[in-house]
Amino acid sequence: MPDMTIGFAGLGNIGSPIASRLSEKFPVRGYDLAKTAATAPEGITLVPAAGELAREGDVVCLSLPTSEAVLAVVSELAAVPAGQRKCRLIIELSTVGVETAERSQELARTAGLLYLDAPVSGGAPRARNGTLAIMCAGDAEARAAADSALRQMASKVFVMGDKAGLGQAMKLANNIISAAALAVTSEALIFGGRLGLDPAQMIDVINVSTGRTEVSEVKFTQTILPRNYRGAFARVMGKDISLFLAAATSAGIDVPVAKRTGDVWSQFVADAPLEDFQLIYEYLRDKAGAAR
Repeated sequence: MPDMTIGFAGLGNIGSPIASRLSEKFPVRGYDLAKTAATAPEGITLVPAAGELAREGDVVCLSLPTSEAVLAVVSELAAVPAGQRKCRLIIELSTVGVETAERSQELARTAGLLYLDAPVSGGAPRARNGTLAIMCAGDAEARAAADSALRQMASKVFVMGDKAGLGQAMKLANNIISAAALAVTSEALIFGGRLGLDPAQMIDVINVSTGRTEVSEVKFTQTILPRNYRGAFARVMGKDISLFLAAATSAGIDVPVAKRTGDVWSQFVADAPLEDFQLIYEYLRDKAGAAR
């Protein structure tokens, strides 16, 4: 949709830089669900209620922390009478699970709105420069209507299928891999440190060997070892793991490794819900009594 205005609900750690990136190409109206943004990010005009996004935006993007928040905002958007509503498409950027995406699509469809399940991956730095990865699922009409907005946000847009929920499934699969890799890489470095290896040198070796992952190549080198923490809260990772486990249970799939990963993360989240999730390395190291 050329010359469109975008409504954006959720101006948190990820939502704010995504909205700012969109504002470089489109007029953006923002709604801060938590009411913590006293002033709008540059290029964004705040509105007082979610329903106003439907009145002023051709497309409304959601970047919200919980399923409850998503369903509340989708319901408010859908409740705006069609004659007062400019919006025709909702783009779900949040990670809220398969069931919530399906319910949101049904709410949108009943109100005559298109819905695209399109969770993002990449973190705030990639949100700022428009190089996120987006895993979208929805019908062809919704994907076409969302295309120019998605291309402004992301360098990689993957179509996972026509059914809402498949984007969420892909995002949850990615995140459980990331969570497991972060936990087991942390334990490997704790093990090596206890035996006298230097953790920084271990990462150098791992990154040219078969154990390398995004966790070792990016998180440990840029954030964890230099202690340059700036990531999402631990409770956000804990929420995503819980969503994966719930979806697996619903599908009748046994995931013992993921369950054990969930056990490790649930302990960390219970003790430090508002800490950067990457601090799990220091948390496990301290619990093990390992040398720093």
